[in-house]
Amino acid sequence: MSIHDNSLLTSYTSPRTALWDNIKFFMIILMVIGHFVDPFTSASSVSKSIFLFIYSFHMPVFIFISGLFYNEENCRKKIVFYACCGFACKICISIVNLIINNSIDFSFLSDAGIPWFMFAIATYQLLMYIFKGINKKFLIAFSLLLACFIGYDKTIGDFLYISRIFVFLPYFLLGTAINQQSVILFIKKHYKFLLPISITIFSLWIYLCFFRLDDVYFLRPLFTGRNPFSDIIVVYGPLYRLLCYLITILTGFSILVITPNCRVPVLSNLGSRTLNVYFWHWPIYVFLVDFIGVNRLFAISALGKVAYLFIAIILSVVLMSVKIFDYPLNIFKKCCFNKSTV
Repeated sequence: MSIHDNSLLTSYTSPRTALWDNIKFFMIILMVIGHFVDPFTSASSVSKSIFLFIYSFHMPVFIFISGLFYNEENCRKKIVFYACCGFACKICISIVNLIINNSIDFSFLSDAGIPWFMFAIATYQLLMYIFKGINKKFLIAFSLLLACFIGYDKTIGDFLYISRIFVFLPYFLLGTAINQQSVILFIKKHYKFLLPISITIFSLWIYLCFFRLDDVYFLRPLFTGRNPFSDIIVVYGPLYRLLCYLITILTGFSILVITPNCRVPVLSNLGSRTLNVYFWHWPIYVFLVDFIGVNRLFAISALGKVAYLFIAIILSVVLMSVKIFDYPLNIFKKCCFNKSTV
């Protein structure tokens, strides 16, 4: 789901790095699980914990990796590709809703759902093209400042995905300012020191999300990136935004350290095909919930909840594995980059 996804937009002859594919495999599965549990967060504390835990880092990690593999080659083609993916995703979701629910909710310039990521990456490509040659440290600092105050604008939200684009922009810029091989070498050099620290940080955040939920759940709107500051935090909104950035960076870096940097049979290969999951999982989710009713499993028992989450994992793996789900993204890639394979 990044520029590195499916070898797209990187050097077609360069070998893939196992670490990034492994991370993307886990992140995309967590994303689908997060979307599966979201409807139950109003009634289930476990769902709240899972949602908060996942949303604190999964999209920032994806966006950081996208920035890490950013290059200026074919910039305009990348913008067109991701914009096409975004609009196609919006249309696909609308069609599924029309068929299954006999209703359609299509907004050309905004929505609260899945396609925002595609438009965000297209926007980041455009911004990097516009600000070519500008000091990266300045851009990161200014984007942080802007993100810290954008929450005061109550009118900002899902229109043009502006709120999420600017809240997540620092992660993309951070990725562009770092050499991916330097990250790997740093982790390898200091692995014995970093591993216990990373496990501790990750475990602490799990503990806070699952055992001190009431103390941290108010951060949920900030982690999603699409909401203005609530009345509860409005006075200290920028400080809470910085706190969220700190949590995300610490947990995200812990993931980089903990994730194995070696080719894992099947898993690493699937991790190179995450864009398919992002594109297709929501229309299929709508079908599974509104037509089949798999969400009823969640209310049956603890075993039903496990089965429901297991369906999310199976769906992710199927979408990464079955080649028919390469379409229509393969068509867009072929048209934009003259490449017929992913």
